[in-house]
Amino acid sequence: MVMVLSDRNRGFSGGNNLCLRPALETNHYDYFLLANSDIEFTEESLGILMNDAASDSSKGIWGCSIVYGDTPQKVQCAGGWKYNPLLTTVKPVLEGTEVTRLVDAPPQQMDYVYGACMLVRSEVFLTCGVLNEDLFLYYEEIDLCLRARQKGFDLGWSRGAIVRHAHAYTTQKLKQSLREYHEMWGVLTITGKHYPYLLPWVLLIRCTAKTVLLAGRGRFGLIPWIYRASADYLWGCTEKDTERVNT
Repeated sequence: MVMVLSDRNRGFSGGNNLCLRPALETNHYDYFLLANSDIEFTEESLGILMNDAASDSSKGIWGCSIVYGDTPQKVQCAGGWKYNPLLTTVKPVLEGTEVTRLVDAPPQQMDYVYGACMLVRSEVFLTCGVLNEDLFLYYEEIDLCLRARQKGFDLGWSRGAIVRHAHAYTTQKLKQSLREYHEMWGVLTITGKHYPYLLPWVLLIRCTAKTVLLAGRGRFGLIPWIYRASADYLWGCTEKDTERVNT
């Protein structure tokens, strides 16, 4: 095992890229498994995932059958999620389904593989580049999957690879203001890059919806972070420019 230390918090993309770049240069690896620290594999799940990936070279990124950590009989998502680029809403595939029913479930359509646990062929990173470091927190997997699909890679679901996930454990330790800022930043970054024609509408819909939602919950102190992220994005700031937000 090789442990790579970082001099600062680089976020999901920057932290993973710190390992991915030197590993890709060696040309020794066919796959890279990106998994959150709150993911728990069974004895069989990793082998099943690898076998499925090896059996279908058309798929560049694979997701697992992810179940909730506290209710492992229920599916959190089957491989990935669906994404509405106008409303910027996400929907987990087969969420709430009994695990025992996955065997008979038909192949599922998804827009991106869930980033909590995804297996990526090295060809994807070599062709599309590594993770987008303009994204510090949230939406990194959407960006990667969109880029991969544009280059002809399909997404796969390994239904028999069942892993447990302590949902939102890693992000719950972060300040709510940080989560709100980067969620808005991520939405605008994804939209501006992949759906630029929707950017004015997304900005209007997202700001309005989040303002109403937070005000309704009495979280008035979080509302300015939505507009701070929007202003930073429109002003042309980069993730490096906004590192002060991450401390």
